[in-house]
Amino acid sequence: MRDNNFTDKQLRGINLAINAAKKKYPFITGWSFTDDYEKYDVTLYINLHVNVKKLADYLGETTYKEHYETINRFGAILAPFDWGEYGTEDWEKFGEKSYKFGLTIADFINSAYEQLPEDFKIYYDLSHPFKYLTKIKPDYYIPAQ
Repeated sequence: MRDNNFTDKQLRGINLAINAAKKKYPFITGWSFTDDYEKYDVTLYINLHVNVKKLADYLGETTYKEHYETINRFGAILAPFDWGEYGTEDWEKFGEKSYKFGLTIADFINSAYEQLPEDFKIYYDLSHPFKYLTKIKPDYYIPAQ
């Protein structure tokens, strides 16, 4: 079980990890909790706020679906870009690319998070004498300016 009454230091820990990611991935502008972040103990699901134009620049994409700048949220990091026709091999490859890129970002965030002092981290326990570090995972991407 995880105590979701996070301390100021624990919230600062998330901010520090996201700030490290912002330096590596300049299209990231911030984060927020997902609506159901309290539902899961092992993983802390967050919304990652991204600037779609900067994401396109970072990836060297010349076109993207502009409505993704104002859409409420999207579930795949590369959703704003043309994947090709649904169900084709190109579409499948782009979907895999999106999935892997999202994992790369999450891995970077967690790597930065793991380096923090203990009191900046959030743990959960499984009724054992041991506590385990909660993983941070972007669940949705929120367009930001």
